[in-house]
Parts: sequence; C-alpha cells; structure tokens
Amino acid sequence: MNGKQRQFNLGVTKAGKTNVGFDRKYTNPSKREDQPHIMHAHHGIVIDDKKQAVKILQRVPYDLLIYPGLKIWYSRSPNGNKFMQGTTIEELYELYKFDSFMKGKILEVVRSFENMFLGSLAYHFEYECQGQFKNVGFRQKEM
Repeated sequence: MNGKQRQFNLGVTKAGKTNVGFDRKYTNPSKREDQPHIMHAHHGIVIDDKKQAVKILQRVPYDLLIYPGLKIWYSRSPNGNKFMQGTTIEELYELYKFDSFMKGKILEVVRSFENMFLGSLAYHFEYECQGQFKNVGFRQKEM
C-alpha cells in the first residue's frame, strides 16, 4: 500500500475470504489550457494550434471528446488509450458534432413514433370503451 491509497475491509464472502477495497486520493482536474498537452501526451492527438484546441475544449468537455471515440474504435486493441497516428483534435470535434447530430435525428424518429403509438392507443381505448363510458354517465345521472 502506497501513500496515495488506503486499504479498507469490505466484509467476508460466502467462501470465507475477506474482500478488500482501496480508497484512492482525489486528484484535481486539469486546467483547460493544459488539456491539449494531455491529449497529445496520453492519447497521441495532433494539436497544430493550441488556441484553437482550447476553444474546442471550451465548447466540448475533454471526456466527451476523447472517451466515446476510444470506446468505439479501440476497445479491441491491446493499447486502447491512443488514437490512430495523425488524428487531430479538429477531427475529434467533427466526430463529436456528427455523433450529436445523429443522436438528435434518432430522437426525432423515436419521438414521432411515440406520438403515433400513443395517439393510436388513445383512439383504440376510446373506440373500445365508448359504450361503457356512456353507461357510467347514465348510471350517475340516475343516482
């Protein structure tokens, strides 16, 4: 156990073994101006213009720019923390915008389907239960 971790007991399993957990020290998030350097050093992203990279990172959080692409393209590679050589931050930003656009289009289709489904369901219940609702109203008038 090093100085950054603290070990604690999580309890005993059915087999009688002790579960142990580690409490890691919280690290402060990096500054926006330092994130282009981190992207280049840790993920191999090409940063030609640092000011442009900072502007992109002000529009899109670091995690949303990096990790969805890594999960899609590099989940099967043994070294899943680097992008293909030559990948630029502008390409990642365009991928993020395309992904957002596609999610919006899919949501539009799902919403229109939901509205059609709920409308036909309401029509069905109104048509099937029309006579019963008239009788309920008639019985209430008699009382």
